Amino acid sequence: TPLRRQTVEALQVVTGLSVRQIDLALSNAFKELTTEKIRVYAEAELSGARGAQAWMVLHILPANAFTAWLPGAIVCLLLGHKVRLKPSLREPIFARAWKQSLDEIDPSLGGNVEVVAWAEGSLQESEAVVAYGSDETLAKIRSQVPPGARFAGYGHKLSVGVIFLEALKDGLSEDLLDRVLRDAEPFRLQGCLSPQILFIEDPRFSRWPMLEAALDVAPKIRTFSQWADVLEHLMKFTPYLSCVGYAG
Repeated sequence: TPLRRQTVEALQVVTGLSVRQIDLALSNAFKELTTEKIRVYAEAELSGARGAQAWMVLHILPANAFTAWLPGAIVCLLLGHKVRLKPSLREPIFARAWKQSLDEIDPSLGGNVEVVAWAEGSLQESEAVVAYGSDETLAKIRSQVPPGARFAGYGHKLSVGVIFLEALKDGLSEDLLDRVLRDAEPFRLQGCLSPQILFIEDPRFSRWPMLEAALDVAPKIRTFSQWADVLEHLMKFTPYLSCVGYAG
């Protein structure tokens, strides 16, 4: 659509990401928000909230992974809450584009979303606050949340990938490369689900030239022969480990 094209062009400027990286990030975010998943979630988790009083929920958005807040905002809307989005100064584009798309497609739903600048009043008027940022930023915001309001903070996280021997029967194949690229390319490894390190169960593959050539910023590669070696590394990341993706 024209709106998506304009948004991708603007995001290139403010994020420094390529068109492909932005398209991947958008596609990855929206493909998870299927009607069936939302229906199952609503039936299982949200039935007790029907008829509950609508809240004002303030979402303080991240600068690095510009789609990270999207599922939370959508769930709030489906619960009947009002959503305020406070974009990062470094990335003010996507929230406004999403709000515009809602206004065009479903004005009644769009009317429950407001894009705001930082103001103490927005924080004090909120029954719930969802924030993304550094641990220091989250601690500061938490200290300002009004008594009785709920707070959910998402701080710095990192992820890793593990390629087991079973996935290496054809070596570091193009199929394996494509799967790693889908995880590593969005956000230039700045997202919490981006694999910062790839653990490969074969000492011959300490480098992956095709991966390095395909990415602006490539994950570090560590080979291993025993799972205990990987586990020792992972323990160093506690409590910042978000996800372990694997092949094999």
